[in-house]
Order: sequence, then structure tokens, then C-alpha cells
Amino acid sequence: MVGQIIVYPVEGQTADLFTADLLMNSFTEKHINAGIAIENSTWNNYLAFHASLPGGRFDRDEDTFADLPLLTRYSMCNKLRFRNEDQIGFSAFIGLRLTDVERIGGQTNFNTNLDKGSAAVYG
Repeated sequence: MVGQIIVYPVEGQTADLFTADLLMNSFTEKHINAGIAIENSTWNNYLAFHASLPGGRFDRDEDTFADLPLLTRYSMCNKLRFRNEDQIGFSAFIGLRLTDVERIGGQTNFNTNLDKGSAAVYG
């Protein structure tokens, strides 16, 4: 089964001022999440950050291929709102999301600096 979850961070006026959490799974992959909300009478802003850092290379079935790719992901989401839509007058909403992802998979001895583009090691 394959699926995707889309998460929309909360708005600045309803969010906690600061949230953060850390997680490490059984493959030693690390996840870091943080969010900060800023609000005044006219503006509100919510900034969220996520990072996934690779764990170790695992080959539990000993076939020389990594069981999971090494994943490095950085993601940032910023939601900025000027006044609410239900107020009389001009209002605006700007959302920005940036993501950078790198996945390294293949044989466990694949080295991106040495083997990228070669046929010596699959990766």
C-alpha cells in the first residue's frame, strides 16, 4: 500500500508560539520539526521547519543492496497573513514552501563522490 499525507500547518493566530520535536527511528534516521508563530493586531505569521537526516546503511538480507535509501530532506513552510478575509478592507495571504531532498540508494558500497555516473557500483 502506498499513500501520501498532506499536512497544512496551523495558522499563526491559532498556533502555539513555539513547538519542536525530535525523533529517531529503528534505522537511526533522524527527524527534526520546529514551528514558530508571530502575531500582532494586523499581521500573523507561521514558520515551520522540518529536517530528515540519514541513518545508517542497512543490508539485513545481505544482498549487497541497501534496504532503504539514505534520505536527507529539508523543508520550510512560511504562511504570512495580513488581516483576515472577513474584515472590511484589504487582506492578503502569502504562502511559501521550499523543499530540498536527496536520496541515495543502491549497493551499500556506493559512494556518490566516487561512483556517480560510473558502472562500477550501482547507485
